Amino acid sequence: MKTKVIAFDIYGTLFPTEDPDAEVFPVRTGALSFLERCKNLNLTPCTSSDSSLANLLIDLNGAKIKKYFGFFFQMEPLEPKDFPRILYHYKLRPSELFVIGDSPSLDIEPAIASGCNTLQVPRYVNIRTGNTDISKIIIL
Repeated sequence: MKTKVIAFDIYGTLFPTEDPDAEVFPVRTGALSFLERCKNLNLTPCTSSDSSLANLLIDLNGAKIKKYFGFFFQMEPLEPKDFPRILYHYKLRPSELFVIGDSPSLDIEPAIASGCNTLQVPRYVNIRTGNTDISKIIIL
């Protein structure tokens, strides 16, 4: 079955882990071109973030990538994510939803349990040192 929707965990996947003092997060290298490619292939990106929806919308807007996303789902913090709700909203079979996240227990395992395809990426963090932001990828 062909993928129709891609569900992204946002913090730790597209943006560094949440930093309430950050004005704009740097987007993971390659994310903008990936989202543009999704648009060109008629794939619908959506969120599967368990962070505050208000903060998420501010950060996606600040990074100028909110336009790429379909419906915004508010997941429960630190609970297994509700991928069946995404499947229901988009009227998808599990094989039509592709989940991208950094956490095996919060993103990948619940998606696999729902029958979805997955990609686990290394956690993306932003290390602030004085006035300089140094972005790097770490594997936890």
